[in-house]
Amino acid sequence: MQPTSHDDRTARAIVWAVWAGMLALLLWSYIPNSSRIPLAEDWYTVPLVTGQPVDLAAWLWEQNNEHRMPVARLLLLGVLKASGGDYRAGGLLNMTLLAAGAAGLILFVRRLRGGRTDIGDVVLPLTLLHFGHSVDVLFPFQITFVLSLGLVMIVGCTLFLPQSVTTPSAAGLAGAALLLLPLSGFIGLLFVPALAGYLFYAGWSCWSGSRGWPHRRAIGTWLIVASIATIALSGVYFVGYEHPWWNPPNPGIVPSTKVVLKVLSLGFGAAPYFWWKPAIVLAVMFLCGSFLAALHRVAVSGPNWDYVAGAVLFFAVAIAFAAAAGWGRAGYEPTAGIPLRYVNLVIPAYLAAYFTWVLSPSRLAPLFARGLALVLLILVPVNTVAGHRLFADWYHDGMTKLQTDIDAGVPIEQLAERHGKFLVHWWTPDQVARHMYMLRDAGIAPFDRAAVMPPRR
Repeated sequence: MQPTSHDDRTARAIVWAVWAGMLALLLWSYIPNSSRIPLAEDWYTVPLVTGQPVDLAAWLWEQNNEHRMPVARLLLLGVLKASGGDYRAGGLLNMTLLAAGAAGLILFVRRLRGGRTDIGDVVLPLTLLHFGHSVDVLFPFQITFVLSLGLVMIVGCTLFLPQSVTTPSAAGLAGAALLLLPLSGFIGLLFVPALAGYLFYAGWSCWSGSRGWPHRRAIGTWLIVASIATIALSGVYFVGYEHPWWNPPNPGIVPSTKVVLKVLSLGFGAAPYFWWKPAIVLAVMFLCGSFLAALHRVAVSGPNWDYVAGAVLFFAVAIAFAAAAGWGRAGYEPTAGIPLRYVNLVIPAYLAAYFTWVLSPSRLAPLFARGLALVLLILVPVNTVAGHRLFADWYHDGMTKLQTDIDAGVPIEQLAERHGKFLVHWWTPDQVARHMYMLRDAGIAPFDRAAVMPPRR
């Protein structure tokens, strides 16, 4: 039975109501926990926010762990400068990107269905707007993760379109997003080889009109140029690159495999931190079933199978990327655990799985899609609690204690001694104090009211 226009209107109303409700819940959780005070890598922006003499180009390209992210840094810096140094603006920027991403994906999936919405599409806001993303909205420097994964998804989405990247709009978006990936951190860089290789192949096929691809030279030229330029930028990324020496060694196959499986389960949000085993079983079943459906879509596509293979390639790379992140993190897991920010890393794989079922002619497709939606809906309160316990509560407690000391007139030098390990655990108290003085001298709250140690007599 074909859905009626009434069914479509009802589904649209439900999906957009869930989007609005999840955004409101995220804001409701964010507002009482947010702080104007920078945290961790946020402090790197303080000299620029306060007008210190800094080489902007060098700062934008400066490596942080494995990441070079000039695009994300520039965007974050612009928002912080515009807000007068209120670091809540950075968190709201990340929230805006997540909300815009969820809205864009709702519209994208509607297009995949030929102009129809299904209630299963609540998966999209339920995935991107739960408070399991508390670290993203409370810690502005997380824009490194949010922006790079957004660019990854832009390229990935174009590969699921009925005409793939052969239309001007899809080719333009895919090529532009691909070019930005090497400029958005190591996350985007890991997707470059496979995506650039496929877009080069698609560009060559369009340019030559071979293997059943439409003969469109302008699109083909753009895709070829974008792919080659992206590979060149990726090479520049490693000029002067320093591998982080502090990463612990891999603990071996069995412990690392366990961490990989845990990371793959984080597509359900932060809730798996409470129930790893059932989350892992459900994740493996969902991802394996979805990938088989993706392979079947290629198998029945006929002689021009390579025209739709880009979507399967993206799905495979997204799974491999999440697994690689888990493998690389395995050395930390026994002591530091899996960071909450890793919830982001498996999202491309889960979204690719969902797109696969949207396009699947199988009768099981609605069951998989709506089943995932039901699971995520049930997990909303659990993800909210997890977002508090795994980051927001620690963050709020630390910021409240610091604010209390500022209000009590504790001098900056003592603030740095008491709270330096919370704010930037790898800095010395002198470094923390120096940056606090920058904020104080620039009149940026709450440090504009911070006391100064009286001179010794």
